[in-house]
Amino acid sequence: PRDTRDWFEQRGVTLKTESDGRVFPVSDDSQSIIDCLQTAAQEAGVQVLLKQSVKRIQTNESGFNITCEHESFHSNNVILCCGGNKHGHQLAASLGHTIIKPLPSIFTFSIKAKWLSALSGLSLQNAAVQLQVGADQWTHQGPFLITHWGLSGPAILRLSAFAARALGEHNYHGSLQIDWTGNGAQAVQSFIDRQRKQHGKALVCNTKHPDLPQRLLQALIKRAQIDTTTRWSELSKQSAAALIQQLSACPLNISGKGLFKEEFVTSGGIDRNEIHWWTMHSKICPGLFAAGEILDVDGVTGGFNFQNAWTTAYLAGLGASSGTSS
Repeated sequence: PRDTRDWFEQRGVTLKTESDGRVFPVSDDSQSIIDCLQTAAQEAGVQVLLKQSVKRIQTNESGFNITCEHESFHSNNVILCCGGNKHGHQLAASLGHTIIKPLPSIFTFSIKAKWLSALSGLSLQNAAVQLQVGADQWTHQGPFLITHWGLSGPAILRLSAFAARALGEHNYHGSLQIDWTGNGAQAVQSFIDRQRKQHGKALVCNTKHPDLPQRLLQALIKRAQIDTTTRWSELSKQSAAALIQQLSACPLNISGKGLFKEEFVTSGGIDRNEIHWWTMHSKICPGLFAAGEILDVDGVTGGFNFQNAWTTAYLAGLGASSGTSS
């Protein structure tokens, strides 16, 4: 990763690191990355052929015959770097590779809850989320966003990456428990105790919390079935327990992926056991190399999938140009 950062910054792209480790250009514009890569390719003499979709790749004694849309080519080596594209998987399979079933990874959660969708646009900076899919659990803490269809943002996208295959196997259904403050049930209990002691005459529904948007807190108080006329001094143990659950372990059911097929990457691809990882050379087909998302590799959001693509492509390029096979 340090080499990658140096490479971009030497070419005028200044980068920044978020608190959770995600790396972005200071411009917050992906075009700055695209422009840098295209300029570097042009300076290196890379020839880009447009409208030349590869129809098939066949091996021969001296390498490969590559049949494209309008013409054919011969090459000693081939690097497959087709992303999660189905056609790329078909080309790899035609050359003998096993394809692990592709599934979407890094996506938002669809949640059918009217009270939640009414809060669309609100964001949390340090909420803790526990995801249950079948018998498996994942937890993550960080920023996320309430949308009109469910939940999004870095914490949710990371959970979807970790649980991508399990969610796919369960038709994208699972359950969440959300600690909206990220501080746990004991902290919520302490907050309630302070309110009782210092603001006993105040209405519970008018309370403010330093870590929660006011609309969200009011919605959670309502979900705890606390009457709008209840004062902190009148709050029963049963109602306090209900409020603690809503604030620190709020249950939500996932009913599917986000509505817009906005998944970022693909889990699955060429079986990792069929690749020499120091060179990205195929163990199945001599002269064939693979890089990036076509492999059964997927990471979390924030530059990690780009790092996988660039690192494996660098190794594949060195291997293909030197003729290294393992």
